Amino acid sequence: MKLRSGQNAAFPNRLAIPRADFNFVVGQGIGNGEEPIETQPRCWISYSKDGGNLFSTPVWRELGRQGAYRNRVTLNRCGMTGPMGVVWEISISDPVYFTLLSATMEVEARPR
Repeated sequence: MKLRSGQNAAFPNRLAIPRADFNFVVGQGIGNGEEPIETQPRCWISYSKDGGNLFSTPVWRELGRQGAYRNRVTLNRCGMTGPMGVVWEISISDPVYFTLLSATMEVEARPR
């Protein structure tokens, strides 16, 4: 499964992205499933600053073992938005139930 956001932009202003949070339903690993793809599911997150043509190297974040409901899926220090904003891409290939409820991105205006 691959999810891609729309462009998040404040054209023509460039913004710093100190943090992005992804609100998944976590703790859905399968207790007696196949190691590690079912017991410790994870997602890959990358971003594009050119409108979705080229993406950053994906980083993986764990979605949590069965019952691990306190996992947080966060990326820190994502740099500056490009002139076309930023597009987020999330990939999940582990065979477990998952739901992305929402995502938020902190931004800070930078002086010109």
